[in-house]
Amino acid sequence: SSASTRPCCALSYVTVRKVYTFWASSNLIIQFDRFQQLQDALQGNNQGKMHAARALSAAPARAAQKKKLLGPKKNAQQVRDLLRTRLALTEAELDRMVRRRPLGALTTIKPKLDWLQRRLDLDTQQLARLVRREPTVLTNSVERNNAPTLDWLQTRLELDTAQLGRMVVKLPALVGKRPESMEENCDWLRRRLGLDATQTRRLVAGFPPLLYLSVDENLKPTLDWLQKRLDLDDGGLRKMVLTHPPLLGLSVEANMAPKLAYLEQELNMTRAALRDHVLRIPAILAYSLDKRYRPRVEACRAAGVDAGYVLTAAPLTDEYFYERLETMREVVVATASSRATTPPGRRAFSTASSDDGNGLPGTEHGGRRLAIVFTCTVCDTRSAKKFSEHAYRHGVVVVRCPGCGNDHLIADNLGFFEDDWTLEDMLRARGDSVETLDDDNLAEGVDAELLKRLVEGRRGK
Repeated sequence: SSASTRPCCALSYVTVRKVYTFWASSNLIIQFDRFQQLQDALQGNNQGKMHAARALSAAPARAAQKKKLLGPKKNAQQVRDLLRTRLALTEAELDRMVRRRPLGALTTIKPKLDWLQRRLDLDTQQLARLVRREPTVLTNSVERNNAPTLDWLQTRLELDTAQLGRMVVKLPALVGKRPESMEENCDWLRRRLGLDATQTRRLVAGFPPLLYLSVDENLKPTLDWLQKRLDLDDGGLRKMVLTHPPLLGLSVEANMAPKLAYLEQELNMTRAALRDHVLRIPAILAYSLDKRYRPRVEACRAAGVDAGYVLTAAPLTDEYFYERLETMREVVVATASSRATTPPGRRAFSTASSDDGNGLPGTEHGGRRLAIVFTCTVCDTRSAKKFSEHAYRHGVVVVRCPGCGNDHLIADNLGFFEDDWTLEDMLRARGDSVETLDDDNLAEGVDAELLKRLVEGRRGK
């Protein structure tokens, strides 16, 4: 029995040992699992605390960032409100202005507006126009940009404050240009055209974009083309651009070249003749081909009037041109259908195109000379002419304007152009007074010495 008990005990011992070992292992596993759960819980809690701490530490930064984001929006709105109330700008105008670049801080915009208004002596409408067309005047530095440029313009062109203000409002882009580059353009124009200081100022003041147009891409090619196309010497080129400076801003290919070609062809005019017209009225090159020359050429042909009249009358407004054209059409019809007969005696026809008295009809037998001081209705040239009294009373008198070459009818007693018509009759019919002048009652504003020389047939010294 002892033998049987030992194995049993041994078996029991082994079994118990195994059970204990299993229990211990299981207990360790359980304990480890609990430790892991506890550790995970602690770690989770720590992570939550860390997240909370991190969130708390980031809150001021987010608030500052939000405040920073709200700052520009608020500033931009305040700037818009200022420009809307002070300059009466619309929302659409403000949108166009800020589309290019932000306008800056409110604290800088208001002082710049005040400075510009004082510096250029602008009213509110002028200031609004300047800001609307050139918003960079509000973003550029006054000390580094705006003030030096305006000072240079005023000194270089010898402008007073009012003149400077009008120029800048008319051409706001000038404010953004550098004085050094504008001075270079002035020097180049002076050398190319042979100008003195006064002529340079006159040229640039007549067309301020000359200060910033490219010399190589604009000014030089245009001047070279004009001189070659019109066969001008340096003096003729200089005279033409001084008379009408905006010519240098016109496109050669899109504007002047096709215009001259059209006028040569449609008016059957030589280059030399066309050049003479352009030298006399340089603005001929500036008027629109489609809006002015084509319609006027067709109207002249329809009226039976020489189409060349469109050049001598180029400066006239449409209203005045067509009014004059209607009068000329009636004259052409009246002349063609006139049944006037030559009155008894000698026909006297005077063309007073010069101021000397040699060869005037009616003067070879001691007839009196008459003189007239008149202003051309086409080109506003004021001149004096003389003619014989015999031609004025019994014949035809036509005077030619020295400025534009137009002929003006003074008297027509033969029905060539008008039936028994004189300038005095026309003036009286309009209700204007006519006064005959002599040595005793020369009117104020009439050059007495000039009239005396004309009537006496003497040339001026």
